Amino acid sequence: SEDGMMVDSQVILGQLDLNYTVEKYNLDGYGRDGIKRMPGFQQTLEATALQMDAGVTTMMFKKLLNEPGEIKIRPTAENILVFAIGYSKTLLHHQATKSVRINLFDCGTPTTTIKHFSGFDVLFHGVLMILGWVWMMPCASILATLKRDTHRSYSKVYPLLQVITAVVTVVSIVYIFCALPSKNGHIQDEPTSYGAHSVLGVEVLVLAGAQVLMSALKLSQFCGNPSSVCHETFKVIHHGLGHVTIAVALLALLSGIEVAYNSRAIMSKTELQW
Repeated sequence: SEDGMMVDSQVILGQLDLNYTVEKYNLDGYGRDGIKRMPGFQQTLEATALQMDAGVTTMMFKKLLNEPGEIKIRPTAENILVFAIGYSKTLLHHQATKSVRINLFDCGTPTTTIKHFSGFDVLFHGVLMILGWVWMMPCASILATLKRDTHRSYSKVYPLLQVITAVVTVVSIVYIFCALPSKNGHIQDEPTSYGAHSVLGVEVLVLAGAQVLMSALKLSQFCGNPSSVCHETFKVIHHGLGHVTIAVALLALLSGIEVAYNSRAIMSKTELQW
């Protein structure tokens, strides 16, 4: 790749469902239609092999560094390599992708290890989000809906649950972002690799913060009489936003379960050897 992106890069695909073939392709777009097999005269790979054993997929090949019409691999300068791992044996959209910058001349070993999230990282992140959004925030929402104003404990428990949920959400999301492999050596795991789950997670973080701020506001200073239109409108918005936040959080949890399930085979590391 010339810029670390998948589109407009030249790749070598190993397809388990296509007689274990290892061939060169051009990636001209994001969809499957953008995957174009290079013509026969450019299929110059040697010693190709593709195998799966005990849950580990290994692809091997030999490639010339400089070939007509292809991105040149420079032996004494930095090269940008990209790779992606699929969901299954079928050629579909990748579940994880990375870019690696490597100077072959400076490498002391012909192996580069690329770290992924550990099982503990995923478990810790998931447990905190489940604790906050499957248990604490629904409880707070139920309390708010039932309006148990006659109990003194309500005025303390409801905002406390909201604050704890917000704190748990912040800790969970900050932790998983900090768990991304460092950029040292230009090796990193892009948050965007996890698609909708990353977007939903950020949305939950913003919505949860908004809910805490709305709960902290003293409406009497802004709306006056509790029976005023201003006060009632604020309550409707606050409660409605709370339900939307819970719904988005549940979608984030479901997408997170899918990401964790599909990524279980690459949870520890990937090795590039040359």
